[in-house]
Amino acid sequence: RLISDVTAYWPGEAATITASDVGLGGAELVAKKLACLTKVSSELDQDSVVDVAEMVTQSMAYAMATEIDDAGFNGDGTSTYGGCLGLKNALASGAINDAASGNTAATTLDLTDFEATIGTVGQYPGAQPRWFMHSAVFWASAARLQDAAGGNAVNDLGNGPVMQFLGYPVVFTQVMPSTTGVSASTILAYFG
Repeated sequence: RLISDVTAYWPGEAATITASDVGLGGAELVAKKLACLTKVSSELDQDSVVDVAEMVTQSMAYAMATEIDDAGFNGDGTSTYGGCLGLKNALASGAINDAASGNTAATTLDLTDFEATIGTVGQYPGAQPRWFMHSAVFWASAARLQDAAGGNAVNDLGNGPVMQFLGYPVVFTQVMPSTTGVSASTILAYFG
């Protein structure tokens, strides 16, 4: 994995170019297994009016997606999360932007809070950052701010909202906090 970039220099004409090395480090992949198992009787499968196999498959897919999101965002390294350390517990303090004093709920977050969060993320060529938050938090904060700033025209309201905020896509993840009331010391959104 890349730890540090090479150094660029301004050599004079016909001067030797100074060499520099890229900083590389190891990365380890530890495969984790997540599984679902259920039993469905052949009679139910054969005699049911609805497609039971499809219903069970969708249920399993939803359950696994929820577990993966929960581990990726909230994991604390314990067996509850398959040993995964999620963003909530892995980010360094400098990667977290605290909302302004008094902005302790999704309903009180302001544009400055969100803009300062964008400012904590390095902008790299090819990066495609986006917001991650619970849908209730989006509607109580980002959508509210967009509406107040004229983010919707009357003819747009019938078409539904565009899931983006401050020019970046928004991805809903229902494993994040959904509280819109006072929630001091709670991460309500990720950007990256």
